[in-house]
Amino acid sequence: MLIAINMIFLLIFAFLLAKLLTLLKQTQRQVHHFHPFIPETGPAIGTKLQSLPFLTLNGQEQQLNHLPRPLIINFTHTGCGHCANHVHELLSEGSVLTDASVIISTESEHISTSQWLKENNISGIPVLIGNEPMLEAYKINHFPSVFVIDEQDVIRAKPITAVETKKKLLALAGEPA
Repeated sequence: MLIAINMIFLLIFAFLLAKLLTLLKQTQRQVHHFHPFIPETGPAIGTKLQSLPFLTLNGQEQQLNHLPRPLIINFTHTGCGHCANHVHELLSEGSVLTDASVIISTESEHISTSQWLKENNISGIPVLIGNEPMLEAYKINHFPSVFVIDEQDVIRAKPITAVETKKKLLALAGEPA
């Protein structure tokens, strides 16, 4: 009787393990389709960006469609260690990226965002404050999430690195990379 119960538990365990491995393989294929470590986020390339109202650090309302184009939108979070590194990587690529960039902090408190900028020595890029409904509207599921937007507010690229961002931006402007 005890052997039969052990066999049943062993079969159930083997079944669950097989299901888990199948699920992991499916997830890995989906993730690797976009990037080996980062899953797809946000609206698809070719989608017209919805311009939602954000607040600036001094509390004024700002629309994305009022910012110059082409535009690099970098969704960050003050709790994301990689986000500050990514912004510094963008800054290191020079004024081509700095002049076309905006940071959207998903930390809804201005004080937290200001402190994060100060601690990470980030300046020279406009910063807007987002919130949870905006993350849902833009379908942001990881940080940083970067979009390159053209003059018609269409998402032209969702680059992973600053070098890739610069190449996409220069290509959009018709300049050699």
